[in-house]
Amino acid sequence: MLCGEEPFLGADRQEVYKKITRRQLIFPEHLDSETLDLLNKLFNLDPSKRLGCNPDDASLNIEGLKSHPFFKGMNFRRLDEIPAELPSDLLFYLDKLGKE
Repeated sequence: MLCGEEPFLGADRQEVYKKITRRQLIFPEHLDSETLDLLNKLFNLDPSKRLGCNPDDASLNIEGLKSHPFFKGMNFRRLDEIPAELPSDLLFYLDKLGKE
């Protein structure tokens, strides 16, 4: 979502799996250092070292994720108060499903 495309693109599932397991990522040049740091920590192949995934490590647990500089100024307590809008194409699809 930050880059406008999926992080691991491939011609088929097998190619995508290979890119994931080899961590073949190419980040766009327009991303700032905080964003790059966040993405690198989220895409760490080792789950025990992945940001937000290690409850035993304060720097890598969910609070560590929320305190990353990328989220500076984010009020996580108020997120559930913000109305989310579904994309119009998804609303169209859901409406179509309801009529069938």
